Amino acid sequence: MSEPIDRREFLKRTTTATAALALAPAVSLGEDQAGQRPVRVGLIGAGNRGCSLLRALMGMERVSVPAVCDIDKARIAVAGKIITDAGQNEPEGYADGDEAYKRLLTRDDLDAVIIATPWDLHTPMAAAGMRAGKYVAVEVPASINMAQCWELVRAHEE
Repeated sequence: MSEPIDRREFLKRTTTATAALALAPAVSLGEDQAGQRPVRVGLIGAGNRGCSLLRALMGMERVSVPAVCDIDKARIAVAGKIITDAGQNEPEGYADGDEAYKRLLTRDDLDAVIIATPWDLHTPMAAAGMRAGKYVAVEVPASINMAQCWELVRAHEE
């Protein structure tokens, strides 16, 4: 019988697994030297949860993070250090206001985005990401009411 895990470890494991599953469809989008191109992920929200997810991404093969968004420039610097310490190029930072994530979403060099912002921002950011043609992974929860659930369905259908 396995040992029980605490809430923190459970959340860490399930969030990492969720991000990996959400990004799985994007893995075969192109090619690198081994025949596969890295999945290019943008991070929206570089606080503690976002940087925890970023560390998990940096442990995955064929994943690059060319862009990071946060309203706090200091958090972008922290995320940038995580990325460069993993041997990747310094990401472009987006920190010029509450709508900076929309500029990140216009990038052609992103396959997916991970959203790790306050809960009330998850739905509009996820819908904008889907409308921009990106795979979207949302740190829990993706929505907090039925209207937001339907907004995500509509965005997906578009």
